[in-house]
Amino acid sequence: MEYTLLCGKREKTKAMEAGSSRHEELEEEVIKKVKVRVDSAEDVWALKFLNFIVGANQLLFDGLTRELPLVGFAEGVWMVGVIDEIRMPEGQSDAYPKLVDTKTRATASLPREPQRRNGRLQLMCYKHLWDSLVADDFPSQQFFEFFSLNPNHILSAEIRERTAKCGFAAETLTDMLRYSRNTWCMLPPAHEQLLLRYEFQGDKSLLGEDQFEYDLDWRYGEEKEKPVTPLKMNDGNAGLASLLLNVQPVILALQEDRTLKANWYVWQIALDCS
Repeated sequence: MEYTLLCGKREKTKAMEAGSSRHEELEEEVIKKVKVRVDSAEDVWALKFLNFIVGANQLLFDGLTRELPLVGFAEGVWMVGVIDEIRMPEGQSDAYPKLVDTKTRATASLPREPQRRNGRLQLMCYKHLWDSLVADDFPSQQFFEFFSLNPNHILSAEIRERTAKCGFAAETLTDMLRYSRNTWCMLPPAHEQLLLRYEFQGDKSLLGEDQFEYDLDWRYGEEKEKPVTPLKMNDGNAGLASLLLNVQPVILALQEDRTLKANWYVWQIALDCS
């Protein structure tokens, strides 16, 4: 992460490309993509908010959504990310959505502890952002100022047409943010249990799962006495099991590029919302 912050993104390796392809494959199981023309940074952010609204509704009605965009303000830093998968437990009156992240591996082995720790940190960041949004803790004015956005900018005709088809008419980025806030307030906080999945790129088999509790003190680097939790393995990979060490990570949050680099942006629509 530090390398990316100082020197730009590293070139994609074959393993990274395979991982991206697998995530696209999982996404296409529940979502179809439509290309929408954008003309401004405000249009790009409007589509991010629209993707969230559509994905959140899919979660509430179908119990599952994938590739859900998130943006939030945490510990003085703006963070932008995409949650791989969110599941809503069935048959529970007080259900809380469970955040899931899938990591693909070029070799049929689990990553070492530092890499697993990074994965846990990423999911805890997402839960923190999710819980902040559903609590309506989103500083709108700071958001517009930090990303140099005009809240009253009129969105492109195509975006306005798409929002109207989804049941609400958004003319400006302020409108989109208001509809997003209405959606956030409908959602419960994320489950305290978070799940990391590891897949082998060769045959898409599950190598293991790391289910862990959200740590309230992770943001402050406080050490806590916890039992060491064994990694849950598939029967065929029991020999790969190792212990998870409770090491507090250091957070390096990256700032998203504010420049508009393309005039096309992919808009995600739930399969039953076209």
